[in-house]
Amino acid sequence: MKPLYRWFPIADSRQPKTDSHSSEIRKSTMFKDLIEYIVKSLVDYPDRVVVREVTGETVVIVELTVTEEDLGKIIGRYGRTLKAIRSVLYTAGLQANKKVILELIEHPRSDAPIEE
Repeated sequence: MKPLYRWFPIADSRQPKTDSHSSEIRKSTMFKDLIEYIVKSLVDYPDRVVVREVTGETVVIVELTVTEEDLGKIIGRYGRTLKAIRSVLYTAGLQANKKVILELIEHPRSDAPIEE
């Protein structure tokens, strides 16, 4: 019989310890990177996607800016795509003990410059 630890990873005490500050930075950028990856794969103008993140103690607000043409692709039929993206963010937020809020901001045209 094979040992159980092959299927269930156990925390290894030999791994280097990281300070909590760098761990918080990684968790914070995790939400921004996750949204960028999901949204850029859905839209026609991935270079026009801008994600901003405002972090508080227990709340993270992720602001997503897309072009007018891509807005419908992000929202989806009856808002199902946007609801699915928010569900993924919610689940990621549970792991980081944060409440994550996604705000969708429409940019007027695809040819206008986006302010970062």
